[in-house]
Amino acid sequence: MEFKGKLRNDKSGVSNLLIAVVIIIIIVVIAAAAYVVLSGDNNNNDTQTIGPGTVMKFDDVINGESSGVLEEHYIGQNADEYFIMEKLVNGSAITTQYTVSSKSDPDGAEITGTMDLDTIDGAKTLNIWEYTIDGGYSVKSYVDPSSGLTYKNEFTGTGYSETQTLKEYELVWQSSYEESDSIGTTYEYNLVIGGITSSTNINIKCVADCQNDQFGVLYDFTSIVPNGNVYFLSDTPQGLPTDATNTGTTTTLTGTIDGDVTVEIWAGTDSATGFSFYYEPNTHIIYKITMMSSITEIVFNLVSGP
Repeated sequence: MEFKGKLRNDKSGVSNLLIAVVIIIIIVVIAAAAYVVLSGDNNNNDTQTIGPGTVMKFDDVINGESSGVLEEHYIGQNADEYFIMEKLVNGSAITTQYTVSSKSDPDGAEITGTMDLDTIDGAKTLNIWEYTIDGGYSVKSYVDPSSGLTYKNEFTGTGYSETQTLKEYELVWQSSYEESDSIGTTYEYNLVIGGITSSTNINIKCVADCQNDQFGVLYDFTSIVPNGNVYFLSDTPQGLPTDATNTGTTTTLTGTIDGDVTVEIWAGTDSATGFSFYYEPNTHIIYKITMMSSITEIVFNLVSGP
């Protein structure tokens, strides 16, 4: 990638360079919009909602060609959202990303009709829910009115179509949930490019309580890149991705918000490829994050914590 121009107040220089971040960490876009409507009046189990452990698997077809099987593993939640691990399995190729899905019906969703459809549970008359999502995509979801289970999703946009057909599912129910104190824990980092400090900051925020005492965390790049929300699974609310690996190297950072701190350097893998995390193992705090573009280093330095 070529970086031209200076770091300007309008952030255009920053945005051009940070495109590299988006290319590295955004894997699946449209798949994040698959919904299960299983709450309120749509659910016979009206004292319960689906909980972590629920798994949905869809045959996924994009522009008329199979892209594999989309697996949605509900692994965590907060009061308003589910935290979902998405896997797109195409033969031996597996791509993974994390996303969130509202526990409420999609904004603007309305029932526009019904359709008879052969499903994995036999012939059913399903309600057609229609709504739009970010990017201007139109969505049709085919939902069982008695169970609230979504059997099919159709996404359409300019030059794009995607169909997800439910092929397998396992539902886990919960009668109650209370957020932990970790939800909302936030660490703020400023942006430095080529030694020039920007007024732009990004955040790492704990957004979900997950299975196995883990947490869902949001890396919020939206101040730099539109739609720049990226989610990871972490063992702690401080946000080191579980798929990062310890390089075995340590260094001392001088002048951090906590003074001079000796940290381990962890390398990102999979969806965090390209990042290095400067991690203090006792407090679990990430004091610095770096990545390389083709010509310079992008740095995020910790400037505040909870």
